[in-house]
Amino acid sequence: MNTKIMLAVCGLSSVLLLGCKTPPTSEVIVPSVPTSPVIAPVAAPVHTEIDDLLAYYQSNHQMSQTELLKNLVDLNSALKSPHSDLQKAIILGCLRGPVELSRATVLLDGIIKSSDPQAQRLLPLATLLYANYSEWRRLDDALDKQNQQLKEAQRRADQLSQKLEDLKAIEQQLPSRPHASNESRP
Repeated sequence: MNTKIMLAVCGLSSVLLLGCKTPPTSEVIVPSVPTSPVIAPVAAPVHTEIDDLLAYYQSNHQMSQTELLKNLVDLNSALKSPHSDLQKAIILGCLRGPVELSRATVLLDGIIKSSDPQAQRLLPLATLLYANYSEWRRLDDALDKQNQQLKEAQRRADQLSQKLEDLKAIEQQLPSRPHASNESRP
Protein backbone atom coordinates (compact mmCIF):
# COMPACT_ATOMS: atom_id res chain seq x y z
CA MET A 1 0.00 0.00 0.00
CA ASN A 2 2.85 2.21 0.65
CA THR A 3 3.84 2.04 -2.98
CA LYS A 4 0.30 2.83 -4.06
CA ILE A 5 0.28 5.93 -1.96
CA MET A 6 3.65 6.93 -3.27
CA LEU A 7 2.51 6.55 -6.85
CA ALA A 8 -0.63 8.53 -6.14
CA VAL A 9 1.36 11.33 -4.50
CA CYS A 10 3.80 11.43 -7.42
CA GLY A 11 0.98 11.55 -9.94
CA LEU A 12 -0.87 14.23 -8.00
CA SER A 13 2.25 16.34 -7.61
CA SER A 14 2.92 15.99 -11.34
CA VAL A 15 -0.55 17.22 -12.14
CA LEU A 16 -0.17 20.10 -9.73
CA LEU A 17 3.20 21.04 -11.16
CA LEU A 18 1.79 21.03 -14.65
CA GLY A 19 -1.00 23.26 -13.52
CA CYS A 20 1.47 25.74 -12.04
CA LYS A 21 3.51 25.92 -15.18
CA THR A 22 2.88 29.07 -17.15
CA PRO A 23 1.35 28.41 -20.49
CA PRO A 24 3.68 28.97 -23.50
CA THR A 25 3.27 32.32 -25.10
CA SER A 26 1.94 32.04 -28.55
CA GLU A 27 3.43 34.43 -30.98
CA VAL A 28 0.87 36.44 -32.76
CA ILE A 29 1.85 37.04 -36.36
CA VAL A 30 0.67 40.41 -37.41
CA PRO A 31 0.39 40.65 -41.15
CA SER A 32 2.59 43.40 -42.47
CA VAL A 33 0.81 46.18 -44.17
CA PRO A 34 2.44 46.94 -47.47
CA THR A 35 3.93 50.35 -47.30
CA SER A 36 4.80 52.42 -50.27
CA PRO A 37 8.53 52.35 -50.84
CA VAL A 38 10.37 55.43 -49.84
CA ILE A 39 11.71 56.96 -53.00
CA ALA A 40 14.74 59.06 -52.54
CA PRO A 41 14.68 62.22 -54.56
CA VAL A 42 16.55 61.75 -57.79
CA ALA A 43 19.19 64.31 -58.41
CA ALA A 44 19.12 66.03 -61.74
CA PRO A 45 21.63 64.47 -64.11
CA VAL A 46 24.94 66.23 -64.06
CA HIS A 47 25.73 67.86 -67.35
CA THR A 48 29.34 67.11 -68.21
CA GLU A 49 31.88 68.20 -70.75
CA ILE A 50 31.50 64.78 -72.39
CA ASP A 51 27.78 65.46 -72.85
CA ASP A 52 28.63 68.73 -74.62
CA LEU A 53 31.11 66.97 -76.88
CA LEU A 54 28.62 64.21 -77.73
CA ALA A 55 26.08 66.88 -78.69
CA TYR A 56 28.84 68.56 -80.73
CA TYR A 57 29.52 65.24 -82.45
CA GLN A 58 25.82 64.85 -83.32
CA SER A 59 25.49 68.40 -84.65
CA ASN A 60 28.61 68.07 -86.82
CA HIS A 61 27.30 64.92 -88.50
CA GLN A 62 24.38 66.98 -89.80
CA MET A 63 26.57 69.72 -91.31
CA SER A 64 27.75 70.12 -94.87
CA GLN A 65 31.42 69.82 -95.73
CA THR A 66 31.66 73.60 -96.14
CA GLU A 67 30.29 74.19 -92.65
CA LEU A 68 32.66 71.58 -91.22
CA LEU A 69 35.66 73.21 -92.86
CA LYS A 70 34.58 76.64 -91.52
CA ASN A 71 34.33 75.19 -88.00
CA LEU A 72 37.76 73.61 -88.41
CA VAL A 73 39.27 76.96 -89.43
CA ASP A 74 37.64 78.60 -86.40
CA LEU A 75 39.02 75.90 -84.08
CA ASN A 76 42.50 76.20 -85.58
CA SER A 77 42.53 79.88 -84.65
CA ALA A 78 41.32 79.14 -81.10
CA LEU A 79 43.57 78.45 -78.12
CA LYS A 80 44.97 74.92 -78.18
CA SER A 81 43.53 72.63 -75.50
CA PRO A 82 42.51 68.98 -75.19
CA HIS A 83 38.88 70.09 -75.58
CA SER A 84 39.57 71.96 -78.85
CA ASP A 85 41.76 69.06 -80.09
CA LEU A 86 38.87 66.67 -79.49
CA GLN A 87 36.52 69.01 -81.36
CA LYS A 88 38.99 69.14 -84.28
CA ALA A 89 39.19 65.35 -84.28
CA ILE A 90 35.38 65.15 -84.39
CA ILE A 91 35.26 67.49 -87.39
CA LEU A 92 38.06 65.63 -89.16
CA GLY A 93 36.23 62.36 -88.53
CA CYS A 94 33.08 63.82 -90.08
CA LEU A 95 35.06 64.75 -93.20
CA ARG A 96 36.06 61.07 -93.40
CA GLY A 97 38.92 61.31 -95.87
CA PRO A 98 42.02 59.18 -95.32
CA VAL A 99 44.19 62.24 -94.61
CA GLU A 100 41.55 63.69 -92.26
CA LEU A 101 41.21 60.41 -90.36
CA SER A 102 44.99 60.23 -89.96
CA ARG A 103 45.07 63.78 -88.59
CA ALA A 104 42.16 62.99 -86.26
CA THR A 105 43.87 59.91 -84.84
CA VAL A 106 47.05 61.93 -84.24
CA LEU A 107 45.05 64.52 -82.27
CA LEU A 108 43.25 61.82 -80.29
CA ASP A 109 46.50 60.00 -79.58
CA GLY A 110 47.85 63.23 -78.08
CA ILE A 111 44.84 63.45 -75.76
CA ILE A 112 45.09 59.78 -74.78
CA LYS A 113 48.79 60.06 -73.90
CA SER A 114 48.47 63.41 -72.12
CA SER A 115 48.65 63.72 -68.34
CA ASP A 116 46.74 67.02 -68.39
CA PRO A 117 43.70 66.80 -66.03
CA GLN A 118 41.37 68.12 -68.76
CA ALA A 119 42.66 65.45 -71.15
CA GLN A 120 42.12 62.79 -68.48
CA ARG A 121 38.44 63.80 -68.21
CA LEU A 122 38.12 63.40 -71.97
CA LEU A 123 39.97 60.09 -72.06
CA PRO A 124 36.91 57.77 -72.45
CA LEU A 125 35.52 59.70 -75.43
CA ALA A 126 38.95 60.18 -76.98
CA THR A 127 39.64 56.44 -76.68
CA LEU A 128 36.30 55.56 -78.25
CA LEU A 129 36.78 57.95 -81.16
CA TYR A 130 40.36 56.76 -81.66
CA ALA A 131 39.17 53.16 -81.93
CA ASN A 132 36.38 54.10 -84.36
CA TYR A 133 38.59 56.24 -86.57
CA SER A 134 41.31 53.59 -86.61
CA GLU A 135 38.74 50.99 -87.67
CA TRP A 136 37.44 53.31 -90.39
CA ARG A 137 41.00 53.77 -91.68
CA ARG A 138 41.54 50.02 -91.66
CA LEU A 139 38.29 49.45 -93.56
CA ASP A 140 39.12 52.22 -96.05
CA ASP A 141 42.55 50.67 -96.63
CA ALA A 142 40.98 47.24 -97.15
CA LEU A 143 38.49 48.75 -99.59
CA ASP A 144 41.27 50.50 -101.50
CA LYS A 145 43.20 47.24 -101.70
CA GLN A 146 40.12 45.40 -102.91
CA ASN A 147 39.47 48.08 -105.53
CA GLN A 148 43.09 47.75 -106.72
CA GLN A 149 42.68 43.99 -107.02
CA LEU A 150 39.43 44.48 -108.92
CA LYS A 151 41.10 46.92 -111.34
CA GLU A 152 43.99 44.50 -111.86
CA ALA A 153 41.58 41.61 -112.50
CA GLN A 154 39.62 43.77 -114.95
CA ARG A 155 42.85 44.76 -116.73
CA ARG A 156 43.87 41.09 -117.08
CA ALA A 157 40.40 40.17 -118.32
CA ASP A 158 40.61 42.95 -120.90
CA GLN A 159 44.06 41.72 -122.01
CA LEU A 160 42.82 38.16 -122.36
CA SER A 161 39.77 39.34 -124.26
CA GLN A 162 42.02 41.32 -126.62
CA LYS A 163 44.28 38.29 -127.16
CA LEU A 164 41.24 36.19 -127.94
CA GLU A 165 40.03 38.75 -130.47
CA ASP A 166 43.52 38.88 -132.02
CA LEU A 167 43.58 35.08 -132.32
CA LYS A 168 40.15 35.09 -133.98
CA ALA A 169 41.36 37.72 -136.47
CA ILE A 170 44.45 35.63 -137.28
CA GLU A 171 42.32 32.53 -137.70
CA GLN A 172 40.05 34.33 -140.18
CA GLN A 173 43.07 35.45 -142.23
CA LEU A 174 44.39 31.91 -142.64
CA PRO A 175 43.51 30.21 -145.92
CA SER A 176 40.87 27.63 -145.40
CA ARG A 177 42.05 24.03 -145.55
CA PRO A 178 40.47 21.64 -147.93
CA HIS A 179 38.63 18.94 -146.11
CA ALA A 180 39.98 15.48 -146.68
CA SER A 181 37.27 13.43 -148.35
CA ASN A 182 36.81 9.70 -148.49
CA GLU A 183 37.01 9.67 -152.30
CA SER A 184 40.63 10.59 -152.46
CA ARG A 185 41.71 7.41 -150.77
CA PRO A 186 43.43 4.89 -152.95
